[in-house]
Amino acid sequence: MPPLPRSANWDERCAHLARWVEVNGRVPSQMSDDATERSCYSWLTTNRKRLKAGKLTDEQARLFKALPVPQLTRNTIEDRLNELEAFYAKHKRLPLTTAVEPAEKSLSTYLVGNLRRKISKGTLDEGMLARARAIPGVDEISIIPDQDETLEELFAYAAQHGHMPPFRKPDGTQEARLSSWVRNNTRGNPQDKSPALRARHEAILVLIARYPGASEAEREQRPQRRELQLRELESFVKEHGHLPVSTKGVDETSKRLTASVELFRREMDEGRLEPGHEVRVKAVLDYPSHRDYEWQANFEALVQYAAAHDGRLPGTWAAGKLFSWLTFQRRHYRNGMLSHERLEKLLTLDGFIPGMTAAAAKEVHS
Repeated sequence: MPPLPRSANWDERCAHLARWVEVNGRVPSQMSDDATERSCYSWLTTNRKRLKAGKLTDEQARLFKALPVPQLTRNTIEDRLNELEAFYAKHKRLPLTTAVEPAEKSLSTYLVGNLRRKISKGTLDEGMLARARAIPGVDEISIIPDQDETLEELFAYAAQHGHMPPFRKPDGTQEARLSSWVRNNTRGNPQDKSPALRARHEAILVLIARYPGASEAEREQRPQRRELQLRELESFVKEHGHLPVSTKGVDETSKRLTASVELFRREMDEGRLEPGHEVRVKAVLDYPSHRDYEWQANFEALVQYAAAHDGRLPGTWAAGKLFSWLTFQRRHYRNGMLSHERLEKLLTLDGFIPGMTAAAAKEVHS
């Protein structure tokens, strides 16, 4: 069925919903991929609320209650179960309590706070119970991770990495999950806890005493890490003749190398370079930036062009990018945006300032 136009009135939408239910034999779901079904669900939900709040006219209330939809004044168990079935069929998983999307969040609340509670209390009729249990994971009431398994995972992590998991904001990673678990289980005085909680608390303290924190481990590994970063930078500048590019859209390697450049600059300014690195870092930082390197390459190309054309500079777009670059430099000159060093180089060329020789231009700027 095609969706109704926006101009459709209340009576038309009510009749449209009745036809939809008769054709499909069920109530519409908000999880559907079909726009018409979602529209019907939205209209149904809105008018359920309006009916409950007494905002429908008497005639509208009569027509609404006559719709072939059971228990119109609230979301029925069957409605929600239909939505849960549709969600699982579409996503192959149950809705997450951490979901951001409102529809999924609402379904997860229903699953945890309503459906599972009814299953555990045995208040769900047999038909609904059978349908619910046909959805994998629905009747798995306990959603708390096994604490002993988490402790074993923590021991394995520390043994593998040589340090405790670093503190991180919740981001779904193992480090964030384990560090949060450690903090939660080491709060307070272990002597005030139950035997099981005290044993877990003390086991974590033993692990903390055995392995350094992530920050300590990072400090120990710092010299080796800085050496690798410096070698990578040295290799890059020798190959390319300039420092790594730091503009948007560059690859991950350039981003990493640019971050290393800034790190070494900061550590050199603060006197925190590793022993033996000062001379090498200065040698790397003496290389020009990518922009300076490109500028110098274009300037040298311009000098070669002038030498090949009796001292004349490119004067038309036929010269391609070189004429474009020269035009750009002249614009910078007129706007006072050229550095002193660059201006001095450009003024050595006859005609950089149109109609003036290099000697005349230097005299003007002397």
